[in-house]
Amino acid sequence: MTLAQSSFPRDAYGHVTNQAGHAYLVGVPAALSLAWLGMLAPLAVAAIYAVAWELGYQRWRWPDRFDWRDSFEDTVHVLTGAAVISAALAGELVWAWECLAAQFVLLGVGAWRRS
Repeated sequence: MTLAQSSFPRDAYGHVTNQAGHAYLVGVPAALSLAWLGMLAPLAVAAIYAVAWELGYQRWRWPDRFDWRDSFEDTVHVLTGAAVISAALAGELVWAWECLAAQFVLLGVGAWRRS
């Protein structure tokens, strides 16, 4: 199975579900596995994701198949999901809500751009 890079142009629903998946199906479990790092876990998760997946698997092919904006946005959403769970585990519920609010804005802007 090959997972192709896509920024979901003109597909707001696809964009929102894709990015939510990056946050909560990739970012959260990865942060849980690195919970011993505390609040540094989101940064570690984002760095590992960017290098292992965006660079390693998708190989940042340039120029014909590379969309750096999509890779950056995917990594930001992975970071956001990791930050939500890390903040919650650290007892920083205000930070967790702030991360959720930031992601809501990011998802909203992305959906608006695609509708």
